[in-house]
Amino acid sequence: MTLNNFLLPFAVCLLCNQFGNCAGAVTSPTNGNASKGENELHTELFERRNYNIHVRPVANDSVVLKLYLGMALINIVKLDEELQVLHTNTWFRMSWNDRNLTWTPSDYGNITMIRVPSSLIWKPDIYLYNTARADFEHFSSTVKVLIMSDGRVLWVPPALFSSFCPMNWRYFPYDTQACTLKFGSWTYNGNLVEIHPFSGDEPSVDMTDYVPHSEWEVVGADGRISTVYYPCCPEPYMDASFTLTLRRLAAPYVYAVILPCVVVEVVTLATFWLPLDAKERLTTGMLNLVVLVILNSDMSQMLPTKYGSTAPFIVTMYDFTFVMLVVSLIFSIGSLNVHHHIVFGSMPAWIRSLFLQVLSRLLFVDTKATSGRTHANRQLADETAADNMDEAHRAERDAYAAIHNEWKQVAKVIDRLLFVIFLICFVIAWIIFATYSSG
Repeated sequence: MTLNNFLLPFAVCLLCNQFGNCAGAVTSPTNGNASKGENELHTELFERRNYNIHVRPVANDSVVLKLYLGMALINIVKLDEELQVLHTNTWFRMSWNDRNLTWTPSDYGNITMIRVPSSLIWKPDIYLYNTARADFEHFSSTVKVLIMSDGRVLWVPPALFSSFCPMNWRYFPYDTQACTLKFGSWTYNGNLVEIHPFSGDEPSVDMTDYVPHSEWEVVGADGRISTVYYPCCPEPYMDASFTLTLRRLAAPYVYAVILPCVVVEVVTLATFWLPLDAKERLTTGMLNLVVLVILNSDMSQMLPTKYGSTAPFIVTMYDFTFVMLVVSLIFSIGSLNVHHHIVFGSMPAWIRSLFLQVLSRLLFVDTKATSGRTHANRQLADETAADNMDEAHRAERDAYAAIHNEWKQVAKVIDRLLFVIFLICFVIAWIIFATYSSG
C-alpha cells in the first residue's frame, strides 16, 4: 500500500471535518464513462484553462487568500542535545480555496473530488523559519492533493522537520524543554495570504496518532498565529507557531546520577562519626573522592559538552560534594596531627569559651568525660614515673598534657560542627533541587 493510498481516507476525513457537507463527497461512478469523465476533467482544469501554478488563485490582486494551517505530530525522532535541534515526524495540514479548480460534477460523471500531484497546482510557499537543515524543501511534491468540485484544496504532506530548540539543562535530569516550530510564507505577506487555524480558534497540534518517545514525554502542544512587521517592509507578515513542551523521563538518570551522589554524601557524613585519631577517616575520604571523580566522568558523558552559561544543578551538587570531601580530608589530617601531640600553644580564652563551653553544649559533645579519662591516665602515669622524674619536669609535662587535651576537645567539637554544617547543606541543596525540579 502506498503512502498516498494510506493517507487518502485520513485526508478525506480532515476535509469533511473542516468544511462539512461531505455526503457524497467522493463518488465512485459505476458506469463505463468514469475514467473518461476524469480524463476530460483533468484536460479542462489543467490544459484548456491554461492553469498557472505561479499565480495566486484569486479573482484579483486585492483579494486575500485564506490559508488554513495545522499539524499532526506522529513522533519525536530525536532531540539532539549537543546541537540543540529537534527532529520530528509530522503530517502537515494545509487547506485553501482555488477558484481556478472548480467544476460541475454532473458534467463529469458526478465526480466531486479528484487527486492530483501537488506539482500541478499553485501551493503556498510555507517554510519552517527556524529550520536546522540546509534543504528548504520541507514537503515532497509527489504527495497528492485532494481537490473538491467547489475549489477547496486539501494537502496533507508527511514531513520530517529539524528545528532549532534552545535548551536549558539547569534541572537535569528533571528538565522540561519548550521547542517551537515556526511556519510562514516566505514571500507572501499578510495582505496576500492570510493564515488561519486549520480547526478551532487557535492552531493546535493533533496528537491522535502520536507514538511516545523513549526519553521525552510531550506534556504540552499548542500553537498561535502571529503578525509581525519587519523593518524592511510596511506589510504585515503572518506566521503559525507550534510549541511542544517536552519533559525528560528521569527514571534512568535517578539510578545512574542522583542515587550515587546521595550515597557518596551519606558516606561522607558517616566518616565524621569515626574516631578523630582513626586513620580510616583518611582512607574513606580518599576512596570517596575517587568514586566521585568516576561518577562525575560518567555524568559528563550524559550531558552536552557545551550547556551554556548555566550549569546543571546536579553538576553543582557534585562540585559541592567534592569541596565538602576535600574539607573533610583536610580536617581529618589536622585531627590526626593534634592526636599525635602537635600542640599549637596555650589556648586563647575565647576559643575555650566558644568551643568547650557554648558549642559543646549546643552540639551535645561530651568533653568532660574525655578530660576526666585523660586526667586519670595522666595521674597513673605520674605515679609510675614519680621515682624517675623531678617535680619541675612533672609540672611541665602536666601543663603540656592539659593544653594538648584541650585542643583535642576543640577538634572534637569542630568535627561535630562540620558534621552538622555538611548535613544542613546537603539537605537544603537537595530540597532546593527537588522543589525547582518538580515545578
